[in-house]
Amino acid sequence: MNLRLTDNTSLTLEGAREATEYINNQRRAAICLAFDATKHQDTKLREVFTDREKTQTMQIDNGTPIEGYIVFVRSVYEAGQISIVMAQDIPATEAQLRAKVAEQAEAIVTVFGVNPDNPAEEAPAIRAGIEAMSAFAPDALAIQHPTLFPVWISDSHDYTIGDRVQYGGLLYRCLTAHTSQVSWSPDAAPSLWVRIDDPAIEWPEWRQPTGSTDAYAKGAKVSHNGKHWTSDVDANVWEPPTQWTEVPTE
Repeated sequence: MNLRLTDNTSLTLEGAREATEYINNQRRAAICLAFDATKHQDTKLREVFTDREKTQTMQIDNGTPIEGYIVFVRSVYEAGQISIVMAQDIPATEAQLRAKVAEQAEAIVTVFGVNPDNPAEEAPAIRAGIEAMSAFAPDALAIQHPTLFPVWISDSHDYTIGDRVQYGGLLYRCLTAHTSQVSWSPDAAPSLWVRIDDPAIEWPEWRQPTGSTDAYAKGAKVSHNGKHWTSDVDANVWEPPTQWTEVPTE
């Protein structure tokens, strides 16, 4: 495969993997790019990857973009390969925050049709729309834009039945009114929270229902132990294969 730089320079690439680097005691997202030492010279690669203009935007020919990795960290020769380690120019936490803001901005445009670039003018409409969506939007719409829902709060926050929160990139609905605590995170407290499955996933992973509020309906589809199943009954709280019929996979 090939790596194309900002100036359209193309380099033959042996492989790429994500990494983490600590620069000035701050964690940075990084990437390790491997090159064949018989085709490339270390000095030439260093010359390329210390040029921030060339590394501002990079792309592997399979379509994978590599943006923002402009800080040259090191080059390492090992087993016939030269590995170039590049880090982002901002701390990982800030990069994650920027990515989240970008996701929210895109969702706002998609759902509400307003321009987040003019927050002073559009803020009331955005806020009203988000509040309405949090309260009334059907799950099929909500799951498409989980970033518009509040992040789960672990410290003594009161939740009521039906509240929806995002946690670990997934959306959850509150089943039982409670005051939150650290050990009751949505993924670890099935009596309090139920995950809202992505309707685009035809065979979501089976999860143990806690009662009638999150039991499976007749005909519901799930994956379990590497197999596909459909529910034989309404209000199904059993683990497959009990009350489930296996569906052969192609």
